[in-house]
Amino acid sequence: MQNGRRRIGARVPSANSRSTNRSESFSEYTSIQKSVECPICGIELPNLQSLNDHIDITHISTEEETQPKHQDFVNSWFSRTINGATTLHAKAAQRLLKLEPYEQNGDRTGAIGIEATKLTDSVVTREHWQAEVVDMKCHDPTCDKILNFMNGRIHCRKCGYVFCNFHTLYQAKLSVSADYDPEFGFWSRICRQCYENRPGYNDVHGQTRSRYHTFEAFRKSIADKRRIEFLRLDKRMKRLESLWSSEKVSVFDALLKNKAKKLEQEIVNWQEDSEVETCPECGNVFTLTRRRRHCRLCGRVVCRFCVLEILHSNQFQNLLICNSCNQNYFKTLAFQKDKDHIPGYILHINHLQVFRHALQNYITLYKENLADLLSGTIVTQELLQKTKDVRQRFSDLCLKYESTVKKISSYPVNTEAEEQIKHSICAEAKSFLQETALHLQAIPRLQVGQTWSSQMEQDASARKEEAEKKQNEYTQMKIVIEEQVFLVENMIREAKLKRKFSEVDTLVQSLKPLQEEIQRLERSIQELNGL
Repeated sequence: MQNGRRRIGARVPSANSRSTNRSESFSEYTSIQKSVECPICGIELPNLQSLNDHIDITHISTEEETQPKHQDFVNSWFSRTINGATTLHAKAAQRLLKLEPYEQNGDRTGAIGIEATKLTDSVVTREHWQAEVVDMKCHDPTCDKILNFMNGRIHCRKCGYVFCNFHTLYQAKLSVSADYDPEFGFWSRICRQCYENRPGYNDVHGQTRSRYHTFEAFRKSIADKRRIEFLRLDKRMKRLESLWSSEKVSVFDALLKNKAKKLEQEIVNWQEDSEVETCPECGNVFTLTRRRRHCRLCGRVVCRFCVLEILHSNQFQNLLICNSCNQNYFKTLAFQKDKDHIPGYILHINHLQVFRHALQNYITLYKENLADLLSGTIVTQELLQKTKDVRQRFSDLCLKYESTVKKISSYPVNTEAEEQIKHSICAEAKSFLQETALHLQAIPRLQVGQTWSSQMEQDASARKEEAEKKQNEYTQMKIVIEEQVFLVENMIREAKLKRKFSEVDTLVQSLKPLQEEIQRLERSIQELNGL
């Protein structure tokens, strides 16, 4: 209540009621409420009761009148949406048939993709195309679709075989004679096998540019500067050692530091104390507690916290050097000592461990790929090429492993114990290489799209037996011809001793065909060994 009138509104505590007792009546906490506006039409009303009445009378009735119209609009929108959704599948199928499967390949203007291949169909030759027959199937070995209007009937512009739409979604640049021409060719539609067999597809290394000479030029100046600095410090260090080991400096002079100081200044010029106000190593100002010291190798003035005291066995006092000289000289000496301490064959042994681990991984991978080839499934170009690559990498690693073993065996050692260790390592490495090479089976002669069967295995074993038989025959023939060569060479030697030069010419002419026959037999034996 205020001035005898009751105001309607939110009841909030007044400023005077905050200090009163909580047990007083709630009506004492009411405050003055200002006039309010209608949130819909903006009319100003005296209190909340008037606002509620205004909303009920003016706005609620209007919304009830307009609600049926709004409901009719929503129902009509839902009906139109449902009717339009019934034709979505037909529109989607039509859109998928016209979908562009190709990339633009950098072309921003003109026809691209399928449109570009259609324009070049009349340019690339069709003489090698496969003839079309009724109920043709896709030439891809993994596809058995019948070629029709829906699946498509597309000729590969490279090989000429007929495929479905899905298996000709590749393109390459071909010349007029249907050869690969990535520079001046025309974009043509090809199959997957022709796409993967194009030159450069299996290259694992992209375009590279060596930066070695550039970085070598930058590094050479720094390395030369450090090497010159090391040689200068090494020369000064040797002169200091000879100074302290000579008879010019006695124990008394070393304790007084007078004569020794003058001799040290003859080796390197000391920097004046007045020229330096801050330490060049840490940058702090010299104080009573941070006294000046001279480095005996470079002559610079540094603080006592940035010098190291090094004691040699032939010196009477410690040698003071700065952190920079310690890094440039003594750290370099320690690195060279550690590097020279490790024998060279130890590094080769570490390489053997790396090669052995890689060989074990490759032989496991090769067995898995070979098992997939011989499992009876259709051979694909990807699996066949992958198996060949693994076998080739395994062979290259075997050569590197063998060359590393030879380096270890030929490395000179100083003690007999090291020689025994080296001999044991080489013997174990050779046995490991022999055992590993036994698991490297030859890849069967399979074509893409074929399957490995028991009949093919029998044929392979029969071919192997026949090759071994021919190899034995060639070996026997080679032995017989070598005996004949030996006899002819003896006859030539005797004819020369007896001065029968006419017979020598005849025998030399008869020796050449025998040697050529031996070379031919050796080539045949090597070819049979590769089977």
